[in-house]
Amino acid sequence: MRSPSLTLMHELKLAIFDVAGTVIEDHGEVVSSLVDALAAHGIGVSSEELSEFKGAAKRDVIRFFGWRKRNEPLSDLAVEAVYDDFVRLVNGHYEEQLAPIAQAEEVFESLRKRGMQLALTTGFGNPTLELVVRRLGWQEWFAATVSSDEVALGRPAPYLIFRAMERCRCRSVHEVLTVGDTPLDLQSAANAGVALNVGVLTGIYRRERLVCEPQDALLASVADLPTLLAQRE
Repeated sequence: MRSPSLTLMHELKLAIFDVAGTVIEDHGEVVSSLVDALAAHGIGVSSEELSEFKGAAKRDVIRFFGWRKRNEPLSDLAVEAVYDDFVRLVNGHYEEQLAPIAQAEEVFESLRKRGMQLALTTGFGNPTLELVVRRLGWQEWFAATVSSDEVALGRPAPYLIFRAMERCRCRSVHEVLTVGDTPLDLQSAANAGVALNVGVLTGIYRRERLVCEPQDALLASVADLPTLLAQRE
């Protein structure tokens, strides 16, 4: 963990949030949908095996387990077939049940009042990200939304963050705050060199797991973010 003195709160101009487990509730829909999509194509993977890949680009995960389980690469057509089934399943879950993390919208309002822009980044593809934003009516909050479809490499690469910065015309990583619930979220933020890399415990990972990753603070929830910022001013 870096010293708080390294981060000057008044310099922060952009807050970038992960989606599932960070600003929307995670009831295991993502992992179970991916398990079922892989199984439908003869690739048996357990929830435990997938857990360390939460937050990654889903096509990358499919390719990885296709190779691991079959000892040969999946064709692009096979990857897309699994991916299409995953999108159908996870979007079906979100059409039925989708809720923001408690007080997330109040946090968005608080940061906007500080003069910050907001962005979402995710390992989901465009169809799922667009569904989440539309169903929650969040179009007004975010200056940018970036899915794994829009970058060459997903997490832990920093490109989702860089694309959000580009769209928000943010010039420096020293102006960026990120919030995520997975090891890959925190690794991606560290690789980007952001000013403040915050983890939250509303996903599937416990404190003991996330404290081992690069981060500047671990919060019980995104709801605690305004308090953290006030403490560091």
